[in-house]
Amino acid sequence: MVHGEDRGDLATLAAADVSVIHCPQTSLRYGQVLHSFDAHRRAGVNLCLGTDSFPPDLIRGMDLGVHLAKVVDGRPDAAPAERYVEAATLGGARALGRTDLGRLEPGAQADLVAFRLDDIRDGVQDDPRPAAPDGAGAPADPR
Repeated sequence: MVHGEDRGDLATLAAADVSVIHCPQTSLRYGQVLHSFDAHRRAGVNLCLGTDSFPPDLIRGMDLGVHLAKVVDGRPDAAPAERYVEAATLGGARALGRTDLGRLEPGAQADLVAFRLDDIRDGVQDDPRPAAPDGAGAPADPR
């Protein structure tokens, strides 16, 4: 399966516990896109977010993926940002069979990243989950 093209096999892939690694930046570089993030999720296919671009930037990958999924499906709700965060964390952990990764809980291994949410360039943020991939690339405040 290249670029996640659905040829009627999503149910078969889900039944076989296949994981699809979605690399939005690389796909876009070659004029391709996942068809479709939402369809894979609804079928039960485990989606992982990857980056094989240089420099590796998973936040940018989430941002691109969220926006491309909306275009592919023609719906603004096709790929909520929290589903891309899930693909970047729990999706990869599921693919590796690692219950100690992808979550913040006792006994789990974790790397944390913190983002400031008070930068005016990030706009109004009622809910930081969808805003994080959009604004995380803003230059850091040197203060």
